[in-house]
Order: sequence, then structure tokens, then C-alpha cells
Amino acid sequence: MQSTEWRTIPGHEGRYEASNMGGVRSLPRVTITSNGPRSYRGRELSLSYLGSDGYPKVPIGNKLCRVHLLVLLAFVGPPPDGHEALHLNADRADARLVNLRYGTHSQNMLQKTEDGNCPNSNKTHCPQGHAYNASNTYITKDGRRDCRACHKIRETSRRERKRLTHGNS
Repeated sequence: MQSTEWRTIPGHEGRYEASNMGGVRSLPRVTITSNGPRSYRGRELSLSYLGSDGYPKVPIGNKLCRVHLLVLLAFVGPPPDGHEALHLNADRADARLVNLRYGTHSQNMLQKTEDGNCPNSNKTHCPQGHAYNASNTYITKDGRRDCRACHKIRETSRRERKRLTHGNS
């Protein structure tokens, strides 16, 4: 079993740390306010703020921050340009470091599709009700699925409009 390691969250030095096990804690400190000194006890923050997006969040300063991003920031650093956080086990609530890495948006979407967490990849029929099966589905140049029956209807309609337009010239 892996032991818990705590590291400072960049930008929150002396105030907050994240753990490799997906926890976030505030550190004991004293701040000076207009009313005099104010002391804070350090404590592990509750991960009870589960957003509608399924990610656990904690209050840091005046905003709610996603825990997995704080863990990556503390242990890996800021994301490279064009990269975002990926959950390796497809569980958004699992913010352990072993479950996280940076990757491109494309890698994230491919992983979601493989894990079965992509709503579009779970669809069995096109919006018009035609089944997505081997004979009625093709993959577009940008990697999306398209319905052959709907494509045929669109192409027939386009050709008819073109014929009518050029026939009246």
C-alpha cells in the first residue's frame, strides 16, 4: 500500500497542500487583518463538494477548485500547452495521483470513448432513428460516426437543389 505524501500547491504556498492520495489540506497559519492577527488551524478539507460535472471540489480562497487539478499541479506541475487532466481509470471522483496524468484533448476523448463514458459513443441510433450498425455507419474524416441512410437523404436533397438551381438559369 502506498503511503500518503503531501506537497505544496503552487500559488498557495504556506496555505494549502495536496496529497498523492487525492486529499487537500489547509496548513496552520496566522494572518494579519485590519482587526488584528487571525490564526487558522490546519485541517484536511472535506471533498463533499461534488459538482454537477462529477468532480470533487474543495474551497481554496474564494472559489471551489477541482481536486484532481490541485493534485496534478502539486505533484507534476502546470499542464503543458494544449494539455488537460486525464483520469486513467475513468472515475472522475478518484483524484489519486496514480489515476491522473496530462494529455491532449484528443487523448482524453479517445479514452472516454474506450471507457464507455462518452455519451455520443453510447448512442445506438442516429437522431432520425436509424441504427448505428456496421452496414449503416461510416467514420468521417474528423473521426465522428455518421449514418449512411441520413447521408444518402442529405446528398439526394443537395443534388435536387443543385439541379433546380442550375436548371432555372
